[in-house]
Amino acid sequence: MVIKKVIDMNIFNNPEVIEYLEMYLNSFEEGTGYTISDMRPEHRRFWTMKQLVLSFRIFDRVCVLIDNRCNYEMARSRELKFMVKKLSELAFPFFVAGMDVNPIHHHMQTVENMFWIVTEDKPGYEELRKALVVALLHDIGSGLVAPGLKKLKSSDIKDRCEQFQKENRPQEEIDEEIQKLIEVATQYRKAHMQEGGKVARQLLGDINKIDETPLARDDTEEMVCCIENHDNPSVAEYYCVVGRKFARERLIPLENKLAYALREADRLWMVSKEGLESDLFDDLKKGKKPDPLSKLRHNIKRFKEEYRLYEKAEGIKEDELRGFKEETLFRTKSGFALYRQYVRNRLGELFPETNENEIQDRIREMEKM
Repeated sequence: MVIKKVIDMNIFNNPEVIEYLEMYLNSFEEGTGYTISDMRPEHRRFWTMKQLVLSFRIFDRVCVLIDNRCNYEMARSRELKFMVKKLSELAFPFFVAGMDVNPIHHHMQTVENMFWIVTEDKPGYEELRKALVVALLHDIGSGLVAPGLKKLKSSDIKDRCEQFQKENRPQEEIDEEIQKLIEVATQYRKAHMQEGGKVARQLLGDINKIDETPLARDDTEEMVCCIENHDNPSVAEYYCVVGRKFARERLIPLENKLAYALREADRLWMVSKEGLESDLFDDLKKGKKPDPLSKLRHNIKRFKEEYRLYEKAEGIKEDELRGFKEETLFRTKSGFALYRQYVRNRLGELFPETNENEIQDRIREMEKM
């Protein structure tokens, strides 16, 4: 009931509520001995509360980054923070609607990742604003998908295939069931992107009515296009499960810097502290025992597998593959550096007594495929 009331509030205008929740959450975690390495079913009761707290705290971090790392006039920095805050307020009901698919703080975490990626090239104000906005709104359609469609990862489909094989089902029956799963998964991915594009266009129109520097129409359409296609590689992964071919156009256009930066910022969630914790809570929900090291290794493998998608795509050119870093999905220098830093930090948290050389050895071992 308390959480319901908090969700109904606008948390971005009620920092004192967040402070109270954060104090309560910290007391609970200390009292139960909660760590990412020791997650138990009772910890799930406070997962929604934690999403709210983290969303607000990451927003605070983004504001600090804008103030300290952007060489803009004070008025410009203030305007950029206003844009992120106001859009967060408008989008918050949609974030809550989709929280069972993407945690509330996933959206703001992607904004923070995007900031680090695009500021490497010292972007102008409009370019940075566009990048942060598309990162904030990219998954806004997650809670708007028709009932009956379900988000599935390619690994979920592979697990089901293995389960069917253990049950000694006829191959024809297995193929039929897997095809059904792929159709549902594909429809979900496409629907959440299309619905997200519609809502984003609506919200950007609303924000233009109050922002001092309205977004250009071309910028709005570019952002909507990115949202409507940002999960295309995940759709292509489904095709790979059944050996179906796909064209280069099914993936993220490598020449589109904004679209590719969004993909990197979105996927970096998987090795961030917040994202890894979210994955482990998903495992807990499914009745699995959370294993942070195994999950981290799995997510690193996913980054390598996404690079393989481009290798397999029809129409890809040899020189286009040279832009990928260490055969991972990352193409930007800052995105790859952030990936390595996140992995290094996670290993440091899991093995606090380990020295730096040992951590680097672990990273190299985990990246082998």
